[in-house]
Amino acid sequence: MSVRSQALVPLSTEQQAAWRAVAETEKRRHQGNTLAEYPYAGAFFRCLNGSRRISLSDLRFFMPSLTAEELHGNRLQWLYAIDVLIETQGEVCLFPLPGDAAERLFPSVRFRVRERSRHKSALVMQKYSRQQAREAEQKA
Repeated sequence: MSVRSQALVPLSTEQQAAWRAVAETEKRRHQGNTLAEYPYAGAFFRCLNGSRRISLSDLRFFMPSLTAEELHGNRLQWLYAIDVLIETQGEVCLFPLPGDAAERLFPSVRFRVRERSRHKSALVMQKYSRQQAREAEQKA
């Protein structure tokens, strides 16, 4: 039996809650149930804390320095951003969430972005080398 921190794919409770929120919400959507206004955000905090109510202390998970004054009037923006972040599984991270929010919940995002970039640059290099070979062939 391995220790959780030494597992091949270690998942924090936050990451587990995010994946559970995606699964629960997709299941409800597939069953045709009516979804709440921010279903992914609600399911995430319900899985994380066991409470349906989303408080300031819950939102501080994403930004520990968040104050009540900063949240006042922006609560729906925060909930929308969290909802989109979880729905897209970390692909889209909207303001006011910090830039590392996607990586905290979905660490594979960084790997995916890096692999896409590497693949794109490899394609560019292949195209360039084919052009060079064609030009050399035409000169000969």
